[in-house]
Amino acid sequence: MLTSSPRGSRRLLWSVRIALPLFVLLGAMNSSVENTSRDAAVTWLSDTKRSAFEPAACVDANQRLWALWGSHPVAGHSAPRLEGTVVEHGEVLKRFVIAQPGNLPAAPQIVPYRQGAYCVWETGSDEDRALVGLFLEWTGNAVVQGKLETIKTSATALVSPSLVSHDDVLEVVFQGLNGATYDLFHATYQEREWSLATPLLETEVDEWNPRAVVDGSGRVHVVWDYYTGESYDVAYAQIEEGALAGRIELAAGPDYQGYPEISVNPRGSDEAIWVTWESADQFGESGALRGARSVNLVRLSDEGLEVFDSSALPTRRRQFPRPFVTDDGLLLASRVALRSERQRHRVFSSWVTSTLSFEGESHSESTLDATDGDNRADFTLVDGGDEVWMVFASDGRRRNGFPGVDHWEDSIEGSWQIGLSRIDAPTGFPKLKRAGPPVAQTTKPVLLEKRADSSPGVFFGDLHRHTHLSRCSGGRDGTLLDAYRYARGPGGLDFLAVTDHYQHLRPWSWWRSVRDVVRYNAPGSLVLFAGVERTATGRGHFNDIYLRSSDVPFSAKTWERAPSRFAPVSSDEVISIPHMMGVDTNARFNWDEYDPDRTRLFEVYQGQRGSYEGAGLPYENPDGVDRESSIANGIERGAHFGLIASSDHVSARSAFAGVFAEQLSRRSIFQALRDRHTFAATEQRVVSSRLGRLMMGELGDPGDDPSLTLQFSETAAKNVAYIEVVINGELERRLAGAGSTERWIASLTKGEELSVEVAGGRLTAALPRRLGEGRVELASSSESAVSFRKVGSAPAHVALSIDWSENGALQLEGGGRKVRVLRESLAFGRSRSLKFPKSSGQLWRQGPALGNVEKQLMIDNLSVQPGDCIYVRVAWTDGEIAWTSPITVKLKDF
Repeated sequence: MLTSSPRGSRRLLWSVRIALPLFVLLGAMNSSVENTSRDAAVTWLSDTKRSAFEPAACVDANQRLWALWGSHPVAGHSAPRLEGTVVEHGEVLKRFVIAQPGNLPAAPQIVPYRQGAYCVWETGSDEDRALVGLFLEWTGNAVVQGKLETIKTSATALVSPSLVSHDDVLEVVFQGLNGATYDLFHATYQEREWSLATPLLETEVDEWNPRAVVDGSGRVHVVWDYYTGESYDVAYAQIEEGALAGRIELAAGPDYQGYPEISVNPRGSDEAIWVTWESADQFGESGALRGARSVNLVRLSDEGLEVFDSSALPTRRRQFPRPFVTDDGLLLASRVALRSERQRHRVFSSWVTSTLSFEGESHSESTLDATDGDNRADFTLVDGGDEVWMVFASDGRRRNGFPGVDHWEDSIEGSWQIGLSRIDAPTGFPKLKRAGPPVAQTTKPVLLEKRADSSPGVFFGDLHRHTHLSRCSGGRDGTLLDAYRYARGPGGLDFLAVTDHYQHLRPWSWWRSVRDVVRYNAPGSLVLFAGVERTATGRGHFNDIYLRSSDVPFSAKTWERAPSRFAPVSSDEVISIPHMMGVDTNARFNWDEYDPDRTRLFEVYQGQRGSYEGAGLPYENPDGVDRESSIANGIERGAHFGLIASSDHVSARSAFAGVFAEQLSRRSIFQALRDRHTFAATEQRVVSSRLGRLMMGELGDPGDDPSLTLQFSETAAKNVAYIEVVINGELERRLAGAGSTERWIASLTKGEELSVEVAGGRLTAALPRRLGEGRVELASSSESAVSFRKVGSAPAHVALSIDWSENGALQLEGGGRKVRVLRESLAFGRSRSLKFPKSSGQLWRQGPALGNVEKQLMIDNLSVQPGDCIYVRVAWTDGEIAWTSPITVKLKDF
């Protein structure tokens, strides 16, 4: 670096030195990475023939910049790998490739060490994970690589390393599975040997995202976030002799607080610690995993804790903040969303890095135009003398015209490249106020408990979730890591498959998705499957769930054109699950193409859109259910399949696949899915059915005593509205209560507000269905009427308790129009769709509640014949519902 050069001459030298070398090394850049940075020229470090991601950078003792990143071929079949470069005075000196074992290069970190740099990263395979390290040195115009050193090996996750160096010593903090939870681990490197990695924390909760720095005195400081069972909180501590000391809880519930980052002045003249993190009032409970975010900033010193009032910042969707501090000031970088009101799918589709500089109570913001990409913090900040250097990943999606003029089938991403740009050094600090360490709050937590219900051998999961890679809902679905953190935390899931749209993926994003399935798969606590959502033209929408993720090639053409029986792996390693079974001609499932070998399960209910069981049934999809493609039609045709529920976009905590399996492992869960030992549920309540010796989902001879037995968990046996036995698609038996007091469910699926007025009775209760308190608000309630509004894009449901004195009616009003429904016109257990101007909903009559039932309930005297298909629909008074997988009777002589 030219640290002694005057600022103006240094800037000129930088500009001159980068122009010719880059043209020679890289050639003409494609439009996805053209140089359009407003603030400074960008040096593109990576090769355009490979897609690059997860950059790390440092400056060594000789003032050279070392950058390291992962890469995947844009075309062809060469392996993913780690690549890097050395930069001096703005000139790229050398690119290099790190030869490394395994197929999981991930999360590289690099720090100055001796006369070069030291790097660590995650590697390994599905069965064998490792955290490894390597010394790099610039010698004789070449990068010399040392011997690959193993820090820790494990059969389960070793992720998120954070590396620091001081006094010829290296220290690494990382997140690793320790039994059923993530704990923080620590290892030290001195005298050219890594110590045994040992836990810094061993708790019953998950610790995430450790970030470490070292101050001028050689003290190591670390921050992390952790799930308490009620919220995500942020903590800070020092590492002393391999243990944590001086722990401070920087952010306590009930709100979500996550992804902390830490910085200290690299020149050592001020040893205060700066910490930032993002926060929100919820994390997935009202649907979106990536809603509005606030930035938090604190300063820790020997004088105590000081905080920044972020309410003074411009209102933006700001997330993943990172601080960088110098002698003269603080720079705060974060990812912000770009909006376009004219083009619907562009909303939240592109993100850029924004920097905030401070001068007391005032601040200035600069958006770095060449940094557009998705909603991850794929950038790092390093000391550039009198400037700050940022090494970042960008796919240049805005310069590709995404998405306003593109076709729906086009991918969100361009090819990712690694850039290096300079930012003016900060010249001031924000105004702070003195504060003591926060006290844990005792208010009702926003987030839900780990599990609403549990039974031995029963597991709940979601086989239809999306991330920012699917362009349907922009950034509201969050990242892969958001999905995994949610599943292990407030989602309370045992297994999960993220199923992004095949047409929105590229080979490198599919590989990264599969890689992260391997990285975060945790048998015994959270089992992950690789999955993809595809459209088989004229046959329907499918979610393909794979047993062995590492064996699945990226095959967009196969996924698009092949029917379900031609998925790209053998039938015993993939399950194709149809959904959205009657929305339009493209999505409508074609029963003539039904393949029982691969289509073992159907998604009867979707949190985003409702039920596809049949017309006039609870929570029917508001766009209607086409008779030819419905679940009911499949049963009439004699098809045999299992049922699950899934969430889809922006509908967290509202639909579950329940599975009876021997253990919580990928193979065991997958086999249970193939065996159809499943049930669908809108809440985690355990229900199962058995016909004689046949378990739900099975086909065969029930034996001599074909009585139907229902098994409920303790939670599921309470407050039952009714139980319905369905045979061959027709209601065979209904178990319900008696009396004049009935339960009704009023839904608002589209629009802003719905009012319900009772005539001929009185309203004794109006309770929002527990989909999250943020989803529905009661505007008013009395004995004669209730009015409620929907918050966000997800449906809002209110459970009504009505004491009828005569054969009355309900009058519903939405969008300025009224609909009157006579009580006797709607049969028990049936629903009616409601259409208003610019709004829609549903009214569902549950009838008198059955109340609490025995945990084992036997239903006798059913008329069961060979070929019959039997399943059970259970509804609860709060509006939750479950469906057992059908049992098909097939006698030996039939």
